[in-house]
Amino acid sequence: MGQSYATIFLRSAKNKTELIYAVCRKAAEGKPETERVLAEFKPETDLHLRVKVGKGGQCEFGFSEDGANFKMTGERFQAEVGRWIGAKVGLFCTRETQTNDSGYADYDWFRITP
Repeated sequence: MGQSYATIFLRSAKNKTELIYAVCRKAAEGKPETERVLAEFKPETDLHLRVKVGKGGQCEFGFSEDGANFKMTGERFQAEVGRWIGAKVGLFCTRETQTNDSGYADYDWFRITP
């Protein structure tokens, strides 16, 4: 939604789930997205995902298996204004292939804290 974006997401693969950190700088200009695999897990693993937003919109993403000990990406992303709605944070579920089952994601909760 911004001119550039960053995300942390899960990708299903055969017998594993990959946790991916993706960034696209200058997305509005058609620049390509870059991805980095942060970790691999068994498909049934519960994960906690986090984005810490600091002063001026500096964002850093992280993950945890126990909800207490987070491993951060070590990379900061500068959130920036969009064309008409600005920077956003949220959850989504998509599928790269088209089949009869569109897939799903289970989220227990979503929390924003100051």
